[in-house]
Amino acid sequence: MHKILSFYNSNRRVIWIAILAIALMIILLQTLNNDAKKRNSEINTNDEINSSSNTTIYPNNQEDSLSSNYNSEKIQDEKLKLISAFLEKSNNGKIEEAYDLLSTDCKEEMFPVLEKFKNDYMNLVFNTAKTYDIKLWMSGKYSIYKISIYENALATGVVNNNAIDSYYTVVEENNDYKININNFIAKEELNTENSNDYVRINVISRKIYIDYEEYEIKITNNTQKTILMDGYRKNNSMYLQDSVGGKKTAYTNEIPERLLIINPLLSITRTIKFNKSYTEKISSKGITFEDIILDYDEYKKQENKQEYSNVSNINVGV
Repeated sequence: MHKILSFYNSNRRVIWIAILAIALMIILLQTLNNDAKKRNSEINTNDEINSSSNTTIYPNNQEDSLSSNYNSEKIQDEKLKLISAFLEKSNNGKIEEAYDLLSTDCKEEMFPVLEKFKNDYMNLVFNTAKTYDIKLWMSGKYSIYKISIYENALATGVVNNNAIDSYYTVVEENNDYKININNFIAKEELNTENSNDYVRINVISRKIYIDYEEYEIKITNNTQKTILMDGYRKNNSMYLQDSVGGKKTAYTNEIPERLLIINPLLSITRTIKFNKSYTEKISSKGITFEDIILDYDEYKKQENKQEYSNVSNINVGV
C-alpha cells in the first residue's frame, strides 16, 4: 500500500492527465458514434423513398404543383415509398410480394390470378435487370406517377436508352395505399340512370385509363319491337360529353352490331369504350346515344339505311 501511495504521489500529475485524456477520448467516441447513428438514420429514411440506386425520383413538374393541394408532402412520400417498393420487388423477382401491393380493382381488371401477373407483366417488363425513374405526373383526385423503366447497363453490359413508359396510380383501399399499374387509373361506381318511352339506361360503373374510359352500361328495351342502340351510320352518334362541351366518340369499331341489338322487353349489359384521355381539368358529364333504331327488323329491310328515320336519342349523366 505504501508503495502504491508513493508511486501516486510521485506521478500524480501524469496519472490525472492520463485519466482526463481517457475520459475525453470516451466522450469523443460517444459523440462520433451518435453522429454516425444520426447520419445512418437519415440515409435509411432517404433509402425508403429512393429504395435503391436503381431508382431516380424527379421533383414535381408545373402541372403537379398547380394541383398539389390535395395531398400533403408526407402522404406523397408514403406513395413514393410504395411505388419504389413495388419496383424493387418486381426487379428482384419477388412476384408474390409485388402482387400484394396491387389494388383489388387492378387485380380484377388485369391480373385476376398471380400466374397472369407473372406472365403478362413480370416476364415482359422485368425479364432482365432494370433501372427506373419515378416522376409525379399528376396530383389531384388521383396521384399518378410516370414510370420510365430502362435496361440496367451495369447488370446486362448493354447500353440501351429506350425506356418502357407507363403510369402508376396510388389509390386508397381499406385505410391503406395500393397501386394500379399498366395505365389503369381507377374504377368508379356510378349507378346513374335515365329513360324514355323506348329505352332505360343505367350506367353502372366506369374504368378510367390514361388514354380512354370504359363504361359498364345496362340497357333495357321498353318496347315490343327489337331495338338497335346505334345505326352505325355516322362516327359520332354514340359519344361521351365532357365538362367543356367536347364529344369523345365511342370505339364502335370494337362493338359488333349484334351486341347492340336488344329484343323486346329485355335488357343487355355492355362495356363501351370512349376516346377520352385523362386530365383533372376536364371531367366526363354524360353519355349520349343519338341514333337508336326503334324497329330493327324494318331497318334491315331498308336499302338506303341513311333514309331510315324511326329513331330516338337519350342522354344519361355520369
